[in-house]
Amino acid sequence: MKNVFLFVVLSLSASPAFAEENANEVSCEYGVGSQLCRYLDSTASSFDFTCTGAACYGLWRRQILEMKRFTRLENNSVPYSYQASLELGELAAKLNGKICKQSASGDYNWMVALFNAKVAARDASVRIQKRTYGLKVRTCTLTLN
Repeated sequence: MKNVFLFVVLSLSASPAFAEENANEVSCEYGVGSQLCRYLDSTASSFDFTCTGAACYGLWRRQILEMKRFTRLENNSVPYSYQASLELGELAAKLNGKICKQSASGDYNWMVALFNAKVAARDASVRIQKRTYGLKVRTCTLTLN
């Protein structure tokens, strides 16, 4: 029994959650920060494509799903008070840059869905950037005409 207990204590003390310097830092290296970085990267990648006509609906569907997934994770899994790592903040700024550059026109329902997803993702991204020390916040005003 002593060996088992000793093993558990050693394995817990070596885990990243206990080894980090600042318990409130969210980083791309582990935990929810790792997921956020992957989601930020995949969401930003969904904006690397261009489309025309009916093909845009499939692309917009992917973008909407990616933005909702990122926003949900940021809203539900990140502590209210935290410090974001520089890498995480830079990925958030990259996503905002892509959200702000995209323009689209099409069916009203698609535009409203895309707009709402972009606003939520932009806001989540701005929250991360504001919690990144030394990073200039990159954002924009979105308009739906």
